[in-house]
Amino acid sequence: MNEQESWHAPDWSCRQPVLIDNSAGSTDLTDYQVKVTLTAPDFDFAAAAADGADLRFTDTDGATLLDCWIESFSKPECSAVVWVKVPHIPAASTKTIHLFSGNTRVASASDGERTFEFFDDCETGSADDRWEVALGSPTFSYVNCEEEFSPISGIWHISDCTRRLSPTAATVYGGAHATYCAWTRPMAVYAPDVDKTFFAFGDRFNSPAVSFYDHRTCTLGPATVIDANTDIDAHRNPHILIDEHGYVYLFYGSHCTPTLVKKSLRPWDCSEFQDMATITNDSSYPQPWQLRPGEITVLYRARQTHDAAQSSIKSSDGGQSWQQAVDIVTPRPENGVYAVSIAENGPYPRKVHMAWSLTRGDWWQRYHIFYAYSDDGAVTWRNSDGTPCELPITESTSEMIFESDIPDRGVWLNDIQLDPQGNPCILFIDGHTVTYGCIWNFARHTPDGWSIHEIARSDHMFDGGSIVILADDDFRVYAPTTISQPYEDGGEIEEWQSTDGGQTWTNTKHVTTGSTYSHNHVKTVFNHASGDFRVFWSYGDAKNPPETRHVDLYYYGEDQPQPQKMDLHAASIERTGRCLKLTQDETIPSAIKISGLQLHDVALSARVRTGVRYIYPPMVCLGINDAGHFYGVGMTWRGITEICRCTDECQVMAAGAPKTSATWRDWSFQASAETLRLVVDGEELVSATEPDLPAGGIGAHVSCANLYLDDIRVRKCATPEPTANLQPPSPS
Repeated sequence: MNEQESWHAPDWSCRQPVLIDNSAGSTDLTDYQVKVTLTAPDFDFAAAAADGADLRFTDTDGATLLDCWIESFSKPECSAVVWVKVPHIPAASTKTIHLFSGNTRVASASDGERTFEFFDDCETGSADDRWEVALGSPTFSYVNCEEEFSPISGIWHISDCTRRLSPTAATVYGGAHATYCAWTRPMAVYAPDVDKTFFAFGDRFNSPAVSFYDHRTCTLGPATVIDANTDIDAHRNPHILIDEHGYVYLFYGSHCTPTLVKKSLRPWDCSEFQDMATITNDSSYPQPWQLRPGEITVLYRARQTHDAAQSSIKSSDGGQSWQQAVDIVTPRPENGVYAVSIAENGPYPRKVHMAWSLTRGDWWQRYHIFYAYSDDGAVTWRNSDGTPCELPITESTSEMIFESDIPDRGVWLNDIQLDPQGNPCILFIDGHTVTYGCIWNFARHTPDGWSIHEIARSDHMFDGGSIVILADDDFRVYAPTTISQPYEDGGEIEEWQSTDGGQTWTNTKHVTTGSTYSHNHVKTVFNHASGDFRVFWSYGDAKNPPETRHVDLYYYGEDQPQPQKMDLHAASIERTGRCLKLTQDETIPSAIKISGLQLHDVALSARVRTGVRYIYPPMVCLGINDAGHFYGVGMTWRGITEICRCTDECQVMAAGAPKTSATWRDWSFQASAETLRLVVDGEELVSATEPDLPAGGIGAHVSCANLYLDDIRVRKCATPEPTANLQPPSPS
């Protein structure tokens, strides 16, 4: 904008001084980008153009027009952030520039390319015009945000455990995990008031997502992504509850961490949610039920995996607060509980039934199955014959319904449902922990006691199926009992039917056939009522390394001729237009840098979103040299922020506060004097000291990961930074 040496503003109704304070700075600054924040009542948003198009800045003389870029401008929120390129700011002093506004008839003068040392909003040209490979063999290009983020698919996840691998697999389990695992329940609930089934799942970024199936129109609704989980751990998948008033709740983020809770703003509507109170720390697998009017009860695994009790916690105010937790089951020291539960749908108080197994040592040492129920809102618990249990229930005081304490064997609970008389029915696997071969069993309690019968056999302990009970003489199990990828979890979904109350089972339908990859983790709709959507599950490649990490979701009911693949799309996306996508599918350190740019005392800022992170965190980088060495900052798969010095190997210089990155956030990686720091959404998360910060290239790094960048800008960075303060208006 400096093509005019003088500028007159008769059509601008307001002029305000902006005081730039560099009194703490020891050097003069030239062509320095200064951040100007506008808020009410200091700035008159009502008089300004809707998008801030009328904002103009001049130098001290009130005539020399300065380049600027509008980062954000919101009249409803009365807030804006603008960057102004100031020709000269003296050391140890202040300087006044001027802001003009109040002319709604002009076009915007916002110009990132003229304001910053480098600017890329990704909207024009090709990425090859501005970026080049600095290390490895990454791919990079501009992609359309709608095409990249609107189609919704599921998370691909692997176990990081290498002990007790299956005979020919590279991992204990892996693959399509959008509906994982058995203890994530319920994941789908039928709402008769609106004739819809609401279902939750982990999307491909492992963000908790929710959608619905409308039984009247036989259509799927848009999917709403409600938040971001901290890593790619599918144990954090969401659980769903619909209360007596129709409000939809999602519980997520929990795997030995706090359980987060969202509540819909409107009944039977999953398009907008509000934050509710966080459930206690060190929690996993929150299974929410409404057992009494006005009260939500959550059964969950408390504390860490190998020292875990099964506990309950309640809210009587719609999730705004949670009462003191109560332990229901406690194991031996240094062991854990894995439990599944199911509640009734009838009059209050509703019974809740729970089955669990215990661990002894490592993850594969899971033994016995136990049972208890509560008929007073999970206050007291009873054995199947009605005798009361003393809390907490211990192994010696539990009702054991299946005994399995055999070396190299373990039990894996899959599902618990209720027959038409309200009797509990349990689906579980008795697996061999060396060969992974397993027996599918069905346990049922009747007035005559417990009976257990074999259904089928399959090749992997982490095959996941579920029960659908349609009538006294129509029990069904949907499970991946036919192999599609040998020695990998999942397979082809089969329908097994019993017409004699679960005593004998017949394979009545091959629900899926000829699949390239694996179907797995079948979930039954709670309170299901229609034969077009009884169960849903995940489908994808179970091998590691996989041919593809794409995960689809399917739904099925006996009225469907075949399972239906879900073509889900986001209700809304956070960004439109284009962004820069950087990808390296293999474990190869790879980086790109801005072509022809080498700077010292610099800040790289961008709107950043990580893709699915598999092993190494994506990073934004400064100081890239010809050998591909650099300084980088990113967030580990556990969500910890790190600054790294990456030479022949990466060294962590500092670790800081976690902040989930699987959503768009404003990152600024700054290097000046002897300090490296990362600021995210205005909050400094981590810093490190480096005595000799070199000048170098600027870019981003990935290894077996994706990274998305938008509104990328590079500016000069001084320590301390000058500040800008808006002064009261003066006549224009």
